Amino acid sequence: MSTKSNAVLATIILFSSCLAIFVSETGTGNDTSDEALKRYPAIAPSVAHGKINVVGNTQLAAFFAGNTSDGTQGNPHVIQGFEIGAGGAGSAIYLADTNLHVIIQGCTLQGSGNTAGSAGIRLNNCTNVIVRWNSVTSNAYHGVHVEGGSSGITITGNTVSSNAMVGISLDQARDAMVSQNVITGASNITSTGINVKTATNVTVQMNNMSSPIANGIWFTGGVYHGRITGNRIANCYYTGISITESSMIVVDNNRVTRCNYHGLELFNDFCDNNITHNLVMDCGFAGIRFFNGNDNITGNKIWFNAFANNRDGESLTRWMVPAENDWDVDGIGNYWGDYRERYPDAPQSGNIWGTPYEINETTYTCDFDFFPLVSIDLITGEGTPDPTGLPGLEVALWIILIAFLAAAAMVVFKAHKLGVLFPWSTK
Repeated sequence: MSTKSNAVLATIILFSSCLAIFVSETGTGNDTSDEALKRYPAIAPSVAHGKINVVGNTQLAAFFAGNTSDGTQGNPHVIQGFEIGAGGAGSAIYLADTNLHVIIQGCTLQGSGNTAGSAGIRLNNCTNVIVRWNSVTSNAYHGVHVEGGSSGITITGNTVSSNAMVGISLDQARDAMVSQNVITGASNITSTGINVKTATNVTVQMNNMSSPIANGIWFTGGVYHGRITGNRIANCYYTGISITESSMIVVDNNRVTRCNYHGLELFNDFCDNNITHNLVMDCGFAGIRFFNGNDNITGNKIWFNAFANNRDGESLTRWMVPAENDWDVDGIGNYWGDYRERYPDAPQSGNIWGTPYEINETTYTCDFDFFPLVSIDLITGEGTPDPTGLPGLEVALWIILIAFLAAAAMVVFKAHKLGVLFPWSTK
């Protein structure tokens, strides 16, 4: 085979290999995060079952008598595939005072009562429980409620809808994970998506919340060492993410859009929180709001976020004295959508505006972002939606492949004309 033929063949093999790798890594390019959140493992059709009420390990073992499970981590007890209506009183599933490993999955749970604590699933002083892939709907108080010092709880992949007060509630819990749930409420006025109260080390990540709902995520009453990350919240009647009297919370990579009031709100006694890589857009009032009646609001870091197109301005503070909070970290501030309107003559130095951005205050002179960002495109993580509809890396790969394909086609065409690729066709 000639040198030219070898070159052409090598080119074709290289192109095919690159294409195969690209397809395997990126798929079709249509797998968006919102769609991915809705895909859960298939569970067999639900079987009608009465309410489940178990208190203590002895009752739990009796409930599973005759099964092969023993409640260990490797062989957990599994409540699966039940359709339970609570009949307007109590909870559909109630577990209390257990520390064995339990999985509740693939159930339809509805119709709990309207007294405080009643829920589709209620866990009181439990550990080692996984709640996944359930439909929890039309409960008069909570969808899922965790309380009483429960720990080691995972709530993931559930569809939680039309619950009157709170979709998922954690009160006095610790070491818990709430992830990849799709949540809507029963009312724009009363329903909160996820409420965490007086808790420690709770992570709320990659949940999807939308109207009808009053508030998206609310940490309140003393939550410490938590994280709110990767959530998508849209069309809340009030506020997307609220932090009240809670500290050492990381709020990052969330996308909050079209809330009637504020995107992010911090209220009373909030310290040492880190708010970064969030996108907050198109809210009816402020993108971020600080509201305080006390002086204990130090050590908060708000940096590398994008606040844009929020009707009454990007930032708003009430009743605050200047505090030791940072609106920029290591020379990186935030993108403020109203910056050009407020500072039309500000100089630009690279990606940073030269005039500090004053955090809007109605009572006192307040804090400044000394390194406001020029472009919203600088925000990474969840960041700005790509206008092409594809993730940024995928777009770049497509461009590279298209250019490579064009070059390969040119090589093939020239080789064909010279008779080194398909010599029989030139005879």
